[in-house]
Amino acid sequence: IAAGDARVHGVLASFCRARLIDNLERFSPLFAGLDATAVRRALSGFAARKLAPGDVAVEQGRLAPALFIVLEGALAVSMVTGTERALLRTLGAGDVFGEMSMLSEEGASASVTATVPSMVLVLPRVAFGELVLGLPTLRVRLELLAEQRRLQNDALLPDASSSATLI
Repeated sequence: IAAGDARVHGVLASFCRARLIDNLERFSPLFAGLDATAVRRALSGFAARKLAPGDVAVEQGRLAPALFIVLEGALAVSMVTGTERALLRTLGAGDVFGEMSMLSEEGASASVTATVPSMVLVLPRVAFGELVLGLPTLRVRLELLAEQRRLQNDALLPDASSSATLI
């Protein structure tokens, strides 16, 4: 029915988006305990984006274009060191990425690539700045997440004296 009627498709898409935002607001640890109205307003600034397998959402060394929240699918986080590529982790529904580059204003420390058809919410850089200004607790949570990931990445990567082979 939706394929044959653009109005039905639009209504269904709006309903699904509203439901996803509601679920994120209620169940994401990132938003837990924050003012519900502010969170809902913030989440409404995200746009949905489909990723096909192989699509690169964030490229190592370049500024992340946005803050991302995975709605469905799987994305690989990988880092090139020298001539080797290391798989650091796989992201799934509810995971956030892009925060390290967004907070530091530096190039991303790793690339994030869809491994299966995926759907992400995307908050562009300018809107991200407004979001963390309006929700300072969220900024602190993202800073803690970024620091945890830096430490995890360092632990996963061999040091220069190691002869370990990266994936």
